[in-house]
Amino acid sequence: MAECLLLSGDFAGALALAERCLTLAQDLGGVPPQIPLVYRVRGAALARAGDPVAAREALELSLLAARSRGAEHEVALTERVIDEYEPVSGP
Repeated sequence: MAECLLLSGDFAGALALAERCLTLAQDLGGVPPQIPLVYRVRGAALARAGDPVAAREALELSLLAARSRGAEHEVALTERVIDEYEPVSGP
């Protein structure tokens, strides 16, 4: 649902729901399969809200969670978001 909110342009709603999901996931322990997605949505919402530092932190957590689960598709999706929102450094 958070991803749907993000894609529909409701960045604040996406961020709020992602935060709620992360809070609930902490009670489960481990790395539930949805965690890379939730951090990715959080990162994209923060980037669109103009907070690149917090966005990068969330996207790094998404990568970490995806790699810990061996979820290469989640790694690729998060890297795509990073490429979309981070400016390319010039030579």
